[in-house]
Amino acid sequence: MLPNQDVEGLRGFQRLPLQTSPLELSWNRPSTTTHELFQGFPSDAIKPTSLLEALAVAKRGSTMFLREDEYEEEEMDTQLKEGQVDDHLKGAESTGESGFLTPHEAKAEDDEFATIQPPSFLSSALPDAPFSLNTPQPGAIDAVIKECSTTESAGSARVEASPANAENIVVLGDQKEEQSLDEAQKQVDDTEHRIATMRKVLDRERSELQQVEQHVLETQTTRQEVQKQLARQKQLLAMLPQAQANIAKLEAICQTNAKKKAEIAQQMEIARQPLLTEYATLEGQKSSRKARCRQLIREIKAFRTEMLEITGIIHSKMESVKALERVQERQLAKLCKKDSDGPMTRSMYTSRIMDIIKQVHKQKQDIAKILDDIKGLQKQLNTASEKLKRTEAVAEEKLYSAASKSKSTSSTKTEAYVECYRKFAQVRELFEELILVVGDVGKKENAARDLQNWISQLESRDSSTHLDNVLADLESVRLENGTLQNELRAGIA
Repeated sequence: MLPNQDVEGLRGFQRLPLQTSPLELSWNRPSTTTHELFQGFPSDAIKPTSLLEALAVAKRGSTMFLREDEYEEEEMDTQLKEGQVDDHLKGAESTGESGFLTPHEAKAEDDEFATIQPPSFLSSALPDAPFSLNTPQPGAIDAVIKECSTTESAGSARVEASPANAENIVVLGDQKEEQSLDEAQKQVDDTEHRIATMRKVLDRERSELQQVEQHVLETQTTRQEVQKQLARQKQLLAMLPQAQANIAKLEAICQTNAKKKAEIAQQMEIARQPLLTEYATLEGQKSSRKARCRQLIREIKAFRTEMLEITGIIHSKMESVKALERVQERQLAKLCKKDSDGPMTRSMYTSRIMDIIKQVHKQKQDIAKILDDIKGLQKQLNTASEKLKRTEAVAEEKLYSAASKSKSTSSTKTEAYVECYRKFAQVRELFEELILVVGDVGKKENAARDLQNWISQLESRDSSTHLDNVLADLESVRLENGTLQNELRAGIA
């Protein structure tokens, strides 16, 4: 095949002749053929592909054209002569690698791109095929070195003939060898660069193929919709000649649909009635629960006021006990003052003892009354606390159940129930703190009273005066006992 010289705008490898046969499609062959679609391709290049990809390959051929702006020509510093390249690549052609290193003839303005064989193109174009390319092997370089060695041998023969030019011939042979190796390496790099560029082009073509597939799918969906609309329009057009009969049929269908609608409404009403009754019962339970919660809140407030009254009564009783203690202290002070006025007689001593006994009995009675009052208050507190605990348990259960049931309803009701439960817990904690505070206050007051009594006892203790009073009382008792004994003796005599 000749190069594309008639087509303007082709440059570089695009003007090279096509060296692959076109893809023969199976549906264009006669029915008696037994050939396969990819018959003749290498085994490593044939992979299962989609129909669109096969069509794209058939359309574009086995070679890909690169755009001019996707590859920039690298200007060579040194231009190779065709004769030198042919001499140094003969060894590579003998080893079977001419497909990779042999340059193609082209015009002066064309670049020296090497054509890519069909196996290498298909192996890089197919998505799952391993990339295989006729890369240069060490045999080609060995052939070049061998050729250079032959040149050296010829040069050595000529050296024998002319010993004066031996050194120049050796230097020229080395330079030619290095130059050929550099040119071969540059050609390999150039080929690798072209392969990378063609891979980019293949990637772009693959993305375009995907876009085409997507467009085909969209077209198919649009075609289905249009077919549906066309079928609908065909049905309408088919119904137009018999308009009266079709209208009668439509009216019959409408009547049957109306009857079905009425039946469905009746069934809906039958199914709705028990739901409405259940809704009414649930609303009644909800209202009763709210009333019970309000009643519990009122009872809690009443218990709170009662507890405050009980704490006031306890404080008043404690004040009365303190007043009795002060009266007792004053009486003791008066008795001490009487003792300091003069010596006590037996009658005074006995009367004092009797007064003390009476005061003790009176104090016992007062203490018994106070204890009875305390016991009564304790019973009331116990009953109130038990009732409060039961009320708290019931209220907590009601609030918790209401909050848990209201989760399926609106969020505002759920938040309200949760807030009520939180406030209820806060009220319970406040009552517990109040009870603890009242107990602590009672304990502190008892400790203060004990300390006050102990202080008063320590202040009332005056050992010297008390001892003198006791001795004076003892002396008076002895005198009275002596007089009584004398009187008894006189009466007996």
